[in-house]
Amino acid sequence: MTGASSGQPAEQAAGQPIGEPAGQPMGHGSAEPAGREATTSRRGLIIAVVILLIAVIGLAVALVLTLNDRDSAPNAGPTPTVAAQPTDDPAGETASAEPSAGTAEQTPEGPLQYPDSIEPLAAEQHRDADDPYAFGDVDADIVIVEYADYRCGYCALWATTVKPALAEHIADGRVRLEFRDMPVLGEESVTAAIAARAAGEQGKFAEYQDALFSRTAEAATTGGGHPSFDEDSLVEVATEVGVADLAAFREALGSEEIRSDVLALREHNAALGISGTPFFIIYDGFLSGFLPAEQFVPLVEDQVSKAQADGKAGMAL
Repeated sequence: MTGASSGQPAEQAAGQPIGEPAGQPMGHGSAEPAGREATTSRRGLIIAVVILLIAVIGLAVALVLTLNDRDSAPNAGPTPTVAAQPTDDPAGETASAEPSAGTAEQTPEGPLQYPDSIEPLAAEQHRDADDPYAFGDVDADIVIVEYADYRCGYCALWATTVKPALAEHIADGRVRLEFRDMPVLGEESVTAAIAARAAGEQGKFAEYQDALFSRTAEAATTGGGHPSFDEDSLVEVATEVGVADLAAFREALGSEEIRSDVLALREHNAALGISGTPFFIIYDGFLSGFLPAEQFVPLVEDQVSKAQADGKAGMAL
């Protein structure tokens, strides 16, 4: 700017107010920002604060809506959550083929979990006297429903070590064991389930099931991974357990009806929330994963005592 002797600065000459003396810098530090630049700056600051507040409010609303959606999500029934256990999927992938003890999920109350509604568990306990895949009295104190894959190492370990420890409980009417196919390890698992049912048509389901699980347990504990169950190996097992009509057995292996039943059961189980094996319903609770006999048997005995105390022994839930 020029000196005062040459007249007013251009801004003053135009009659516009100046918040600072001529030649002094203008800024937000002025005690009374009355000039246009100060006013504009203040207005910009206010706008920025308003925008920030709107953004914060928007984020808060989004967070509340998200939490409400999560809290209101429906409970579809028992959902397995396995800790320290491989998760088997229909693609045939698994984290480990070698079983180890004590792999069922542990909660503060113990390994057994309880759903919000008892109805899904009750519906799975059929107590059908004509069920060819069940063991024990139809009016036993409690029902255990086992969901398993014949190529699953943990299922095989349970079948070869824990199930024998329950033999007395099944024989004396305390426990009824109902088996459900859950082939999650690929097409050969489906074929193995069909083969066991085919053997069952000739009265050899229990023997054939035991033989399949024995082969799987051996493969798992020796590091051999999941066994291969092609048609020839399945016929070989049928021969070992004494299936009389091998031609009929081979024909049943190709039965679309049996295959459809197995796949439909897998879909039903998945709809319950079961995605890994082994999985068990034990009276009014469920267990996802493997437990050794020294843990599984006392748990079953506790459930028997509970059913008796509830007045539900031998009855549908």
